[in-house]
Amino acid sequence: MHGKTVLSVVSVQKEIFEVDVIWENHQLKEAVVRSNAGGDCVIKYADQTISFKTVKGRSYQIGYDAAKGLIKK
Repeated sequence: MHGKTVLSVVSVQKEIFEVDVIWENHQLKEAVVRSNAGGDCVIKYADQTISFKTVKGRSYQIGYDAAKGLIKK
């Protein structure tokens, strides 16, 4: 795989989300997104986009499958 593999969490304000990422074979295996303020979360990875509403203080698991794309668990 050439270049960087990037996982983007899009937010107009800083420090709204904290993200822990697990990579396997240079691909996203799982990301845990913690919402510090609530609101909409948009995640972009491998030409895929997933968006969902969050609640302050909650965590959300995101997985990636090459066949299925981004999956909110």
